[in-house]
Amino acid sequence: PKPTPAPLPALQEGEQYATAQLASSDSTLNVRAEPSTQAPIVGTLDHGQRLIVVAQAGEGWAKIKTAELEGYCSTDYIKMEEP
Repeated sequence: PKPTPAPLPALQEGEQYATAQLASSDSTLNVRAEPSTQAPIVGTLDHGQRLIVVAQAGEGWAKIKTAELEGYCSTDYIKMEEP
């Protein structure tokens, strides 16, 4: 079994909650060190996992964080939650 992710920190000014939306529940979303598919992978998020979008980071990328992880992921695979 996978460990349960730690609770997300409170939102800071300008941040928004989102959820990883992937093709299947077995898929994971790569979190990268920079907003590029060539950048090193610093971690992964599971389908349905909540995250915080810190800022938009160029065309199609968002700077994100969780309690354990910070980096960048493609906006194609995240669904913003209503504020």
